[in-house]
Amino acid sequence: FEVDATSLIKGSSKDSLDIMTASGAKEFRTIVFNFPETGHSESLGSIDEDTAAEANSNLLKAFFRQARRVLTEDGQILVTMRDHSYFRKWNLSRLLGPVQLRL
Repeated sequence: FEVDATSLIKGSSKDSLDIMTASGAKEFRTIVFNFPETGHSESLGSIDEDTAAEANSNLLKAFFRQARRVLTEDGQILVTMRDHSYFRKWNLSRLLGPVQLRL
């Protein structure tokens, strides 16, 4: 699908689809992000686990900030993650407050 989850506003698909209406109205009642990850993993040997967790936290923080902008008032964001110590390091609940979202 080639969608940049951190830049939902300015046409992030390969076809530059602009998901905002001309009036700037919010359009989506549900936004789903299944198993988000930057691709950096300690198992791949690219970076240590703490650095990877920080990179993934930053990915989710940017995603939530953008998703909130295109979400209807009664909308929801669904994020699927594994229940594992590595993923808990991302501290999902801490990322939601600044964008006025809750678990």
